[in-house]
Amino acid sequence: METPRPQESRGVGEHSTNCKERFREVMSALLANCLALLQRLVTLIGPEVRLR
Repeated sequence: METPRPQESRGVGEHSTNCKERFREVMSALLANCLALLQRLVTLIGPEVRLR
């Protein structure tokens, strides 16, 4: 009974690490997109606010 437990824990560990890596990749992509949109908004709205 001792041998199957480490194998199962390893499988779960690998699955969790893969999910974490995917989650990090998705979050980094979303953050990059949000930053790009914010920069565009600032460049568009910035001059108007300064003129006002």
